[in-house]
Amino acid sequence: MRRGRIPLVPYTMFQKEKKRKWRNHPFNIANWSYDETTDHFVCPNGQNVTFRYMSKRTDRYGFTRDFKVYESESCDDCPLRSLCTKAEEGRHRQVRVNVSWEEQKQQVKDLLSDQKTGKIYAKRKIDVEPVFGNLKANLRFTRFSVRGKAKVKRELGFILMAVNLRKWLTRSIARGAI
Repeated sequence: MRRGRIPLVPYTMFQKEKKRKWRNHPFNIANWSYDETTDHFVCPNGQNVTFRYMSKRTDRYGFTRDFKVYESESCDDCPLRSLCTKAEEGRHRQVRVNVSWEEQKQQVKDLLSDQKTGKIYAKRKIDVEPVFGNLKANLRFTRFSVRGKAKVKRELGFILMAVNLRKWLTRSIARGAI
């Protein structure tokens, strides 16, 4: 909650994670038991998936993420191996956890499940999201053509003015005023 604003934007998997199928999927790491003292997960076969090392990944835009890499102690002779991992024979199940991302996801889950902020988000979905969907789908506006805060603000003003004029025109035609 930087700058005194409450972020009410769900992450990509938010809706999917709420479904029973996701919450009950045995091979989803979010459903595995985790022991904070020894820093390990327990897989569906009862094997410990322990912390091995820290890893960094840099995406094509230059953004670097830190991951904790966990690896199963042994996947040899596991009856659930084909369901649990795609690792080659002789290799074990690895799991990468981005701790800061998981914390942010938890913060968003808490905010959206809270009654007060949940109502705000529900209203936002009805009031605001359709406008942006209309801009992208019908008016084909997907990116700004200018740079700089002042110019972007001006261009957005023109675009929203066009949206409002379309609404006004539609309502005027429906009333028979035009």
